[in-house]
Amino acid sequence: MKKMRKELNNKGFSLVELLIATVILAIVVAPLLHTFVTAATTTVRSRQLGDATLVSENIAEVVKANSLSDLFNETNSASNYFAGASASSTKKLYKYDPPTSSYTELANLEKADCYYLGLTGINAGSSTFNAMITLDASAYQDDEHATGINDTLMTDYSNMDAVYDYGSDVDDPDLWGLAQFRDAVSGKANWEGPYGTPKRTITLHVYENSGEVFAGLDFQYKYDYSHEVTNATTLEVTRVYDTYTTPKKSYALLPNGYSLRANGGRLPNVYLIYSPIYAEDAVVHDTIEIRNDLPKASSINTPLKVFLVKARKDGETDAELFRKDSGYNAKVVQYVPADTPPAKCAVVYSNIDENISDMYDQITEESGEKAALDGVEYKIRTGEYFSRDGVFGGELGDLVSKSERDRIYAMTVDIFEAADTTFTKPIHTFQTTKLQ
Repeated sequence: MKKMRKELNNKGFSLVELLIATVILAIVVAPLLHTFVTAATTTVRSRQLGDATLVSENIAEVVKANSLSDLFNETNSASNYFAGASASSTKKLYKYDPPTSSYTELANLEKADCYYLGLTGINAGSSTFNAMITLDASAYQDDEHATGINDTLMTDYSNMDAVYDYGSDVDDPDLWGLAQFRDAVSGKANWEGPYGTPKRTITLHVYENSGEVFAGLDFQYKYDYSHEVTNATTLEVTRVYDTYTTPKKSYALLPNGYSLRANGGRLPNVYLIYSPIYAEDAVVHDTIEIRNDLPKASSINTPLKVFLVKARKDGETDAELFRKDSGYNAKVVQYVPADTPPAKCAVVYSNIDENISDMYDQITEESGEKAALDGVEYKIRTGEYFSRDGVFGGELGDLVSKSERDRIYAMTVDIFEAADTTFTKPIHTFQTTKLQ
C-alpha cells in the first residue's frame, strides 16, 4: 500500500494580495486614528472650556461680592480679588465702540450706563485666559430716573467706628459744665440765678498720623450771669454782668487710632449723639465745630462722614420735641486746611429736621390744624480759608448716608484665549446679574 504524503506549499503572498490587504487595513484603521485624534482634541478642548467656565463663574462671584468702586480702582491689583490672577495679571477699564466692535482703554472712570472691566492673565487648571466683564444697566429706566439707574441714591451701610453717646457716659458733660459754673460763682456776692441757658461749643478734632486716624471731642460752656460788686472806698454797690467760660471737657473717640491699612484705606465714621440745648430765644446756643485735618494726608481721597444725632431725653413726648425743635438754633462750622477741595471736606448728616417732619404730620392729623412750621436751617461753612454755604443735612435733614450707586446690572463675562489680548473672539460667555 502506497503511503500518502502531504506536500507543503511554501509560496508567500503575492504583491496583489499585499496591496489589497494594505488597502483594507488603511480603510479600517484611518477612521480609528481619526477618532483617537478627535477624542484627544475634544478632551483638550473640553478641559479648556471647563477651565473657562470655572473662571467665568469665579469672576462673576467676585463682582457680585465687591463694590464697583473697589473693582474699578486700578490701584487695587487683580490678584487682590480674582482667583488665578498673579502679579503679572492686569485689570483695566475700557469703553466699547459698537461700529468697530473694539475696546479702548480708559484713563479714568466715566459715568455711564454700561461699564467694561478687562482682565488678562487669569489662570485656571492648565489654561490661561483673558476676560472682559460687561456691566450693563442701560435697560433700567423709570419715570423718576429716565437716564438710567446711575441716578438712584442708595443707603450706604457702614460701621459705627467712633461713637459718643450721652447715655453711655456717667460723667454727663452738661452736668459737669453746670457744676463748674456753680463752683466758679459761688464766691461772688449776690450773684443771681437761675443761671440761664448756657451756650455750648462741641469741637470734633480729626487728624491722621502715620496711617492712623485719631478723633476726639471737646465740650466747653459759657454762662452769662450778674453779681454785685462793692467799691471798698466809696462802698458803692454796682451790678456787674459777666460771662464765665468753663474749662474744656475732653473725650477720646479713637484713643488708640484707626488703622487705614487694616481697613483698606476707608475712613472711620464719626457719630456724635447729643442732647440739644433748647431755648426760647433766637440765640445760637449750640455751636458744633469740625476741625478736619485729614485733607493734609495725601493718601486720603474720600471724605470723612460725620453724623450728628439728636437724642431724645427720657420722658420727652413727640409733641414736646415738636415744639422745642421748631425754635432750635444751632451752627455747624467745619475748618479745613487751606486750598482743600470740596471733595475732601467732611460730609455731615443729621436727624435734626427729619423728626420734625414726622411729628408735624402726626400732630396735624390729631388736631386738624395746619400751623405753619419754620424749618430748622443749618449753615455749614468749610473753614476760614475755604468757604461755601449750603443747607445742612439736605432739604429736610437726613441721618442716612446715601450715594449714587447702580442697583441692578446685567452682567456678562466673556472669556478669551490668552493670545487674544484685544478681546475679539470669546471662547465662552457667562451671563448673570449683579445687585449693587
